[in-house]
Amino acid sequence: MTGRAGVRVEVADRDLLRWAIGESGLSLRSVAARVGCSHGQIGHLTSGRQRSCRAELAVAIASAIGCGFDEIFTTASKG
Repeated sequence: MTGRAGVRVEVADRDLLRWAIGESGLSLRSVAARVGCSHGQIGHLTSGRQRSCRAELAVAIASAIGCGFDEIFTTASKG
């Protein structure tokens, strides 16, 4: 998935996202620092408080934690 400005994606499996971050050995702060967002945003994505984010951020998160993009994220529904 190539990130394009304005394209949003949803977390398809927040439990897998939370697990993958734990398995990566990185803290939420470390992931956030690597991808250029706040640790709060990563926390909101793993808790379900925030369900979507920019595609560029999702790609960066998946890469930082060593997970496939399609395993964790899906195209955001419109509406």
